[in-house]
Amino acid sequence: MRFSSFPAYALFIAVIVICAWFWHKATYGVFTYALDDAYIHLAIGKNLAEHGVWGITMYEFSSASSSPLWTLLLATLYHITGSWYIYTPLILTIFSAFGIIFMFQKILRHESVTQRRAATALGILIFCVPLFPLIAGGMENILFAFFVICTIYVVLIKKEYMPYAIFIFAFCMTATRYEGAFVTAALSIPLLYKKKWKTLSLILLATCIPILAFGLYFYSQGGYFFPNSVLIKGNINGGIIGIARGIGYSMKVMIQNYSPFPALLLFLCGLLYTQFTHKNPRFSLTCTTVITFVLHLGFAQFGWVYRYEAYLVLMSITTITLSRDTVSIVLSSNKYSRYVYFLLIACIIGGTIIRSIDGYLLPLRSARDIYLQQIQMAQFIKQYFPQSHVVMNDIGAACYYTDIHCVDAYGLATVDIARAKKARIYTPFFLEEYCKKNNVEIALVYDDWLRSGYMYGKKVPGGIPHSWKHIGTFVLGHNDCAIGGDKVSCYAIKPEYADTLRHSLQTFAKTMKFGTQSYISINSMSSQ
Repeated sequence: MRFSSFPAYALFIAVIVICAWFWHKATYGVFTYALDDAYIHLAIGKNLAEHGVWGITMYEFSSASSSPLWTLLLATLYHITGSWYIYTPLILTIFSAFGIIFMFQKILRHESVTQRRAATALGILIFCVPLFPLIAGGMENILFAFFVICTIYVVLIKKEYMPYAIFIFAFCMTATRYEGAFVTAALSIPLLYKKKWKTLSLILLATCIPILAFGLYFYSQGGYFFPNSVLIKGNINGGIIGIARGIGYSMKVMIQNYSPFPALLLFLCGLLYTQFTHKNPRFSLTCTTVITFVLHLGFAQFGWVYRYEAYLVLMSITTITLSRDTVSIVLSSNKYSRYVYFLLIACIIGGTIIRSIDGYLLPLRSARDIYLQQIQMAQFIKQYFPQSHVVMNDIGAACYYTDIHCVDAYGLATVDIARAKKARIYTPFFLEEYCKKNNVEIALVYDDWLRSGYMYGKKVPGGIPHSWKHIGTFVLGHNDCAIGGDKVSCYAIKPEYADTLRHSLQTFAKTMKFGTQSYISINSMSSQ
C-alpha cells in the first residue's frame, strides 16, 4: 500500500527544530554533545587523519573506540569538513535517522501496512527509539540501528535474493558496532531452519571479516584483539555463569528503573510461541529479535542516554508492527493468558512513556553537564597545561581540544592500565609507579572511578596514590546524569607542580560565570 512519506519527515524535522532550541539554551549557546564519548571518536578521527595514528592522542595507538567504521568515517570527513569537523557526528546522525525512517517506511510499504497503522508505528519509532537523543549524543548507535534495519530488510523481508546488499549491510553493521554479531547470530537460527545456506554463509562472512581485520590491526599495534571499551564494559569472558549473571543483573536493574524491556521481552516471547505453533511467516523476524535481545542482555549494556538498546527498540517496533495478526491471536487466547498479556502491554506502555519522556529530557541535562564540566576542564588544560602529561578517567573533550599526553586511568585509551586491570594488579602503588615512569605531572579524575573499576565484567582493585597532592575540585552544583560524577579532583602528581596547579585553578576560576552551576573549590595551603 502506498502512503505519503511527508508527515513522518515533517514530524521528525519539527522534533529536531524544537529540541535543538532547548539543546542550544541548555549549553549556554555553545555547541556541545550530550556524551563525552562523542569527543573520543572525534579525537581518534582527527589523529588518524592528521597523523596516521589510531589513538586518543597523536602520540600513540589506543584502542578506545568500539566502532571502527564510525571512526573511519570521521577520519575520512576530517579534511572535507575542515573547521566544521566538530559537527560531523551531528550531520551523520541526522542522515542516519532519516535513513531509519526511510527504511522503516519501505518495509511498511512492502508489507502493505495501512496508512493509519504506519503513521502510528512511525510516531512510536521517532519518540521511542528515541531518535533525537541519539543525535544529541553524537555517537554511532543511530548509524548502527540503520544498518541493522537494512540487514533485517534484505535478509528476512525482501523476497529477492540480493547478495551484494546482504554482504554490504551485514559488513557495515558489524563494523559499526560489535553488537552486530548478536544480530548475525540471531539471524542464523531462522536461516538454518529454512536451509538458506547461501544467505547464511554470506552474513557470517560479512560479520567475521571486520572483526578479524580490525582485531588483527589492534593486536599488531600492541592492543588486545577487541577494543578496550568492549573488554572493560562488556561481559565477553564470563562463561555460561557470567552470561546468566549478566542477564539477571540487567533484568534486575531494568525492573528497578521501571524499564519496559522485561515486559517487552516476555511479550515478544509470547508472539514467538504463537507464531511457531501457527507456522506464521513472521516467526523468523520475531525469533531474530528475541535471540538478539537475550544476547544483548547477556553480553552488553542498557541505558546511558538510551543508546545501547536503540537498535533493539527499532527491531521490536518492526516486529510488533508486522505481527498484527499474531497479536490478535495472542490477545484472543484463554482468559488467564489474556490477562497476563494485557498486564504486559500495560507495563510496556507505562515504561515506554516514562522512558521516552526521560529520553528527550536527559540529553539536554547531559549536554549542559558536559559543557559545565568536560568542556571547562578541556579549556583549563588547553590554557595552562596544553601538552602536559595528564591522568584522566573521562578523556574525550580534553583529548579532542588539546594536545596532552593522556594516561587514561579507566583503561579505554591506555593499554597498560587495561592489562593491569585484567591481571588485577591495578592498585594505588601500580598507578603511582606508572605515573612516575611516564613523567605524569597532574591528574584530573573522578575519585570514585579510581577506587573501583571493571574488566571483563568483573570488579578490579583500585585506589588513589598517597603521594598525590589534592589541590582543588571542579564542582557541579547539581547531581550529574551522564557524566562520571559531580566532582573532578585535581591532583599534583609531581610535588613541584602543586603551586602551578593551584595558581592555575585560582586564575581559571575567575573566568567561570555559572554560579552554583559550576565552580572550582581550591584547598587551603594548610590542608596540604
